[in-house]
Amino acid sequence: MDSNLFKYGTTSVVLGKTHYKGFFDDREGKILKVTNILENHNEFRILEKVRKIKNYEKYFIIPDEEKIKILEDSNFVEHLKKLCDGLDVDVFGKNMFCTYIPYGGSLDVMDSLINYNPYVWKSCKSLLKFSKQIIKALTFLHENQIAHLDIKPENIIIDLSTLTFKLVDFGFSSSYPFDDFVDNIRGTPSYFPRDFGSDKFLPPIKANDTTITIKGLSPIKYNRNYVYKIDTFCFGRVLLLVYMNYKINTKRFFEYKNKRKVKKLLKCLLEEDVKQRLLPNQILYLHLN
Repeated sequence: MDSNLFKYGTTSVVLGKTHYKGFFDDREGKILKVTNILENHNEFRILEKVRKIKNYEKYFIIPDEEKIKILEDSNFVEHLKKLCDGLDVDVFGKNMFCTYIPYGGSLDVMDSLINYNPYVWKSCKSLLKFSKQIIKALTFLHENQIAHLDIKPENIIIDLSTLTFKLVDFGFSSSYPFDDFVDNIRGTPSYFPRDFGSDKFLPPIKANDTTITIKGLSPIKYNRNYVYKIDTFCFGRVLLLVYMNYKINTKRFFEYKNKRKVKKLLKCLLEEDVKQRLLPNQILYLHLN
C-alpha cells in the first residue's frame, strides 16, 4: 500500500497514512478521504444503496460507513491546508468530513494517460478488457436502480498488481426515478452528454439527452430509463480518450480484429441519439461477450 498517496479532486482529498498519521488512527489497508459535502455533490446519500449490491467491492471503492466531522479550526485542517497549498481544491468549509476507504491503487486512468503507461494499455485487447470491467460495473449498478452519472478518467482507479479497474466517487449519483437529477442536471464537461464548451482533446458533443423537445421536455425527463444511458455515453468518452492516446503512444501490428472491435464499441457507446443508444447490459451482451 502506498503510504505517501496524495490525490485531490475539486471537493475532496485522499491521503495515505503518511499524511494522516498523528491525526487519525492508522487502519490496515485503508486510506483517508476528506470531503467538503456540497448540496449538488454528496456521495454519502447514495452509498447505503451501493453497499447493498452483492459483492460490490469487486466493482466499486466506497468509503466506510463511519463518517467523522472535522472542525474548521483543528490542527488537521491547518496541516491539510499546507498539503493543498497552490492546488485548486474546494475541500475546506463548514461541511468537512473524513472517512476511511479501502486502498484500491495509487493510479487512476487519467494518471495512466498523462504519464502514458504501456503496461496498462498493452494492446487493443487490453482496451476491450478494460471496457468489459467498467461496463459490468455499470450493469450491476443499474440493476440496483442507481446511475453513476460522473464516469470520467479520474473516477476509475487501477490496481496495477492485478490490472483491474474500479469506480469511485458517487457524488453525482442518483437512484431511480432520478427526480433530484433531472431537476438539477449536473455532470463533468467533456464526458457528460451535453455541450458545456469546447474540449481541445476530444471532439464536440452533440448528444440529445438534455435537449428540450417540441413537447417541452428533454428525453431524460419524459423517459427516466434514458438516465442510465448517460453512463453509457460518459464511458464512451473515456474510452475514446484512452484509444486516442493508445494510437499515439503504441505502435502494434496485427491488431486489425481487436481494433475493429474497439471502433465498433466506441460507435455504440457514443450514439448521439439517446433513444437509439444502448444500455450497458445490452452492450455487454452484444459486444463484450
